[in-house]
Amino acid sequence: MEQDSHSLEKTGRAILKRMHQHYISESLDDTEFIPFVKAVLQGVADRMTAARRTDGQIEDMRLALKEYCKELYVDEWVKNREEGEAIDAAREEGENHFEYLFKHGKHPSRQR
Repeated sequence: MEQDSHSLEKTGRAILKRMHQHYISESLDDTEFIPFVKAVLQGVADRMTAARRTDGQIEDMRLALKEYCKELYVDEWVKNREEGEAIDAAREEGENHFEYLFKHGKHPSRQR
């Protein structure tokens, strides 16, 4: 059973990586990308439920795949940071932006 989970995680990562590449190459908006990420995570969770995995195992997988996708997103965010912006600051901003999008499905409103 452990091998099945490992294969499922590798498959999920491969799908998320390909989706991320498409998101970049097609210049999709983040709000178009995140729902697809959630769909992949739900599909993996559904497969694990059908395989009678525990809720803890399912949540662990969901978090692992979400974190992987966040890494891809933040790495791209850092690549596109404003000139002179510190890498650490850009990374933190990218992580916060990803989490906001993931939770709310839209961009955070700008504070003035």
